[in-house]
Amino acid sequence: PRPNERVLCADDIRIDAIFKTSDNMTYVFKDDQYWRLTSESIAPGYPRPVSSGWGGRLPANIDAALTWERKSITYIFKGDKYWKYRNMDPLKGYPKFISSGFPGIPDDIDSAFVWSGNDKIYFTKGSKYWKFDPVRVPHVNKGQYPKPISKWGLPGDIDGAFQWNNRRTYFFKSGQYWRFDDRTVRVAKAVPEYPRDTGEWWFGCKI
Repeated sequence: PRPNERVLCADDIRIDAIFKTSDNMTYVFKDDQYWRLTSESIAPGYPRPVSSGWGGRLPANIDAALTWERKSITYIFKGDKYWKYRNMDPLKGYPKFISSGFPGIPDDIDSAFVWSGNDKIYFTKGSKYWKFDPVRVPHVNKGQYPKPISKWGLPGDIDGAFQWNNRRTYFFKSGQYWRFDDRTVRVAKAVPEYPRDTGEWWFGCKI
């Protein structure tokens, strides 16, 4: 791999977040750097420092990110705060506290994504997940959530998750990834089976 790929090609790579903005660009964050992905590998000119993009407002080591396509808005999370973006352009008035913008969702989340099956927002932390309904109050049904992520056939401590161009949801952890089957609401069955190697299938790494 080229030098800018070596970090993402590590066997047990722990990314901070992966997400697609509303202009159809896919980004991966790790530590104080970020990469843009093509359909097959890493785009030329990456990685870049997080501080050099995103309006210069994002800290290093973010926790998670998601794009709500209905609003064309990207939310980026770290600790007890979140930032709001339209593509790579920051919106004014942020960061804000997760407890105020996403009541019922814990701080220090692992991943966040919008599920195509119902257009609701899901958050994971440790071995559990929460469903956040933007149009209903309360947004989180505390009588039902959190639930164990093992119900989905996935391990805990997910690094990142997002909905890709094919409207499928992908989960990433320690250099491996899983594709979600929206019909069975579990990990998809495929050949080769999941989990698969993230470096080979997403970052263009050579085995």
